[in-house]
Amino acid sequence: MSSRSVFPKLLRSGARFLLHPDYRRTLVEKRRLAQLPRYVAGETMLLGQPLRFCDAASVLSAYRSIYENGIYAFDTAKIDPVILDCGANVGLAVLYWKQRYPHAHITAFEADPNAFALLKLNAAHLPRRMLPS
Repeated sequence: MSSRSVFPKLLRSGARFLLHPDYRRTLVEKRRLAQLPRYVAGETMLLGQPLRFCDAASVLSAYRSIYENGIYAFDTAKIDPVILDCGANVGLAVLYWKQRYPHAHITAFEADPNAFALLKLNAAHLPRRMLPS
């Protein structure tokens, strides 16, 4: 990659950092999460609301994949798509889908009892019908 193509990208990134408080907040929080030790529970405000996690590296990787790279984005003509999340972890994808498709019917499964407990906390503000664990 030439310096000609790198410089404008750095300039745009620097301008976003200076001009957009949300971008700045997100960047600082992602750096904080990246420095946390593995497999230690914690909380982040990465989504603008408390998100509890069991492992910072995992939640950061999922955030990048889901929110930045859009791996779960899909187009639908339905206002209320049915979505199955098999392996929901702490619920990052559930929160993404509810933000993108507010009327979606989402069923989330998580086998790990610790992650499932955090999933319930993270999704507590969403209208739902919970099945017994």
